[in-house]
Amino acid sequence: MRIGCIALLLTVACAPLTPRQEAQRVAIDKALVGKKVYAQCALYRGWFWDDPTRDLLAPHPVLHRIWLLDRRGKNVPTRLRLKRVQPGSIWFIERISHPLGLERASRPLLSPRHLSWIHLRKGSSQAIVPIPERLDTETAVVNWFTQLFAEVPPNILDITPPAHRRAMKQGRLVAGMSSAEVQTALCQPDQIWRDQTVTPAVEKWIYLNQTGDHLVAVFLDGKATGQTVRMTPEDYEALPRRTQQKTEGTANPPAP
Repeated sequence: MRIGCIALLLTVACAPLTPRQEAQRVAIDKALVGKKVYAQCALYRGWFWDDPTRDLLAPHPVLHRIWLLDRRGKNVPTRLRLKRVQPGSIWFIERISHPLGLERASRPLLSPRHLSWIHLRKGSSQAIVPIPERLDTETAVVNWFTQLFAEVPPNILDITPPAHRRAMKQGRLVAGMSSAEVQTALCQPDQIWRDQTVTPAVEKWIYLNQTGDHLVAVFLDGKATGQTVRMTPEDYEALPRRTQQKTEGTANPPAP
């Protein structure tokens, strides 16, 4: 796992491997800041460590990523909030902050201070979406973010059966869901594994976990079975690589 860090009194703050250049920061701001956007999937919420005024938002369970380490190199997990972000909910992009100068110094010690943050607001609620450090271009950042929040609501909500719509808004699966419905409920997978040599054809959407077993949504003949199952790191490594596909913007292993 690749995390570059410098020791502090209480925690280890991970420094960006390559600070974003000013031109890139300006371009990202111009592309995103000030827009009204709609959540495209049921993102996960977490406590923003010891800051009760903001939520941490992520397209994967927040406990499945290592966001920061203590001085002994141990993971400092946040706490999961039970309520997910509803697909189609409206948010406003207030600003984007970067780990430079006074901005970095003013950030809470218990936070992923080494990452760029997208600051969102919904009514009185504030939230932060950290930008993964592997996204090193303006295009990569914008493409990744618009998979989570876009300027138009997800149209799947208007054409799906009521039972599927309720499940998607709650971030859960029901049997018979399409791939678009599963992506709305669980967000985009890190990797997709397919085996079309068996009948019915099997497809596994893999949501990687840095702290334990991975989560997998299983499809048979293109329809979800309605459950997620666990996959051990050993079973994941044993998968035939020729039938495995990384989704856009995904690193292996995942970085926060």
